[in-house]
Amino acid sequence: NFAPERCCIGRGLAGIYSSEMSSKFLLYFFRSIEKELSQQGTGTTFAAISKDFIEEIKIPLPQLEEQARIVAKLDALFASYATFQTSLSRIPALLKRFRQTVLTQAVTGQLTADWRAEHGVSDEWEESYLGELMTSIEAGKNFNCPAIPVEEGKIGLVKIS
Repeated sequence: NFAPERCCIGRGLAGIYSSEMSSKFLLYFFRSIEKELSQQGTGTTFAAISKDFIEEIKIPLPQLEEQARIVAKLDALFASYATFQTSLSRIPALLKRFRQTVLTQAVTGQLTADWRAEHGVSDEWEESYLGELMTSIEAGKNFNCPAIPVEEGKIGLVKIS
């Protein structure tokens, strides 16, 4: 976490301050080694990293001006990342809608209308009832299982013929 001002902290936290290092630069450094840090946690109530371990971490230390440039660049990149993540989260719904549109256009003749026009193929499609076209229809196996009514939080079983 990053606190931009002095504040009180509780047990299990460490406040780190340095006049030679940008706090946000340190935050980003810790995030870059987060996996390694989490593996060092010990304790039964909550995982904690010892002060001695923290003091022994080697950190690259550019000049403060360079740290500020790095932090500014990371802030900008992560802002873009959040925007991209929001955009990406919309993709499954867009793909589902696209798939449904293509299927509908295909089975109604809209998808190939231009091709039919170019090749002189008739645009007239017959319409029929499915029952008139079937030669047979069969039900699946009827296993001996109890009918389970649908209830909230449970999966029901509906038996049909």
